Amino acid sequence: MIIDTPFLKIKARPLFAGFMMFFASAFGQTYFISIFAGEIRSDFNLSLGEWGLLYSAGTLGSAILMLLAGGLVDRHSVISSTRWVFFAMLFTILFMIINPVFWLLPLIILGLRFCGQGMLHHIPVVFIGREFGLHRGKSISFASMGMSVSEALLPIIFVSIMGFLGWRISWVIVFFLGIVFLLIIEYLLLERQELGVNENEIESSQTGMLGKNWTRGNSIRHWVFWAVMVPFLVAPCFGTAFFFHQVHLVATKGWDLQIFFSLFPIYTASTLLSLFFSGWLVDKINVTVLLPFFLLPLSLGLILISNATGYELAIFGFVLIGMTQGMNATVSGTFWPEFYGTKYLGSIRSMATAISVFASALSPALTGLIIDFGWSLKNQLVWMGVVGIICSCGLWFTVKFTKGLFLK
Repeated sequence: MIIDTPFLKIKARPLFAGFMMFFASAFGQTYFISIFAGEIRSDFNLSLGEWGLLYSAGTLGSAILMLLAGGLVDRHSVISSTRWVFFAMLFTILFMIINPVFWLLPLIILGLRFCGQGMLHHIPVVFIGREFGLHRGKSISFASMGMSVSEALLPIIFVSIMGFLGWRISWVIVFFLGIVFLLIIEYLLLERQELGVNENEIESSQTGMLGKNWTRGNSIRHWVFWAVMVPFLVAPCFGTAFFFHQVHLVATKGWDLQIFFSLFPIYTASTLLSLFFSGWLVDKINVTVLLPFFLLPLSLGLILISNATGYELAIFGFVLIGMTQGMNATVSGTFWPEFYGTKYLGSIRSMATAISVFASALSPALTGLIIDFGWSLKNQLVWMGVVGIICSCGLWFTVKFTKGLFLK
């Protein structure tokens, strides 16, 4: 990923601020919260099913809140938006530390998921979508690396901390880390303002299809939104279901769990390489070039892992899944401003995010129910792959039919 020097001088601070937001979003992501699931269940005497129900309730609530609050980034500066989201997250973390009763857990999960998975992912993507113009793809790729880095580091670090200090003290450390992240991000963005950069004037005239800035109402009444939104659900829904049930999958295949988890660095490396390449390609050509193809690696990867009898094929499956995860961040981040303009980008993208969060919250439970009814996860993975291929074909037709909607 190569960014020219003048661009880097102006944009380095907000770019790194976006990286830090993505990193801090880990505190509301499933891969981080699940580290403490066993201890939380033990403290509150919850069964696996009860914990799953509480977690799903909080996640679904965060999707509704995301729909209501996501558009605020269209009316407030990135600094003020980030500040109140961090304050809300820190307040929620305090409740996690001192909470004595199980019935408050859904509200705590709601706060963590809304702030972390929702807004601290939403704000930098909207911000970069508006501000970074021709470098939008590379910039989103770089900022998204913050989440990949946190995914690689934080679980290992906090599993060790929890072993020594317990889960509640671990969240005390998370609280102080949140304060540090907020201070760093504020410094980066405030220093940028002192350099005379007015974010209200940046990219304000960029339009989408038919040469206009689309509102949320206009976009959801147009066929393109739903033609793309449904395929955009494939990666979060199927990816969440796959990773949520991975222990079950390993058990059914008779694999060793430690060996299986040792393959994750391959997945992370594939995701990062895909982020770099897709960001460069989107800026060099157009997001529509990747749109019909970004789901194909995930589809083939799921089918491959479903039929794998040894770890060799699983390695290739992880590489393919990582490719889509990397491209998904770039494609979804650049599609909305390019097709719908930047004026109401926060409102439109919050709708898409809320739908995605809602669907991904249901996918593990639905997949588990299907397993209970006797349809194995291996068979489900094959059909997930088939659905992904069908959605790729749909995106090809969508790209073909939308070419005439852009003014020359």
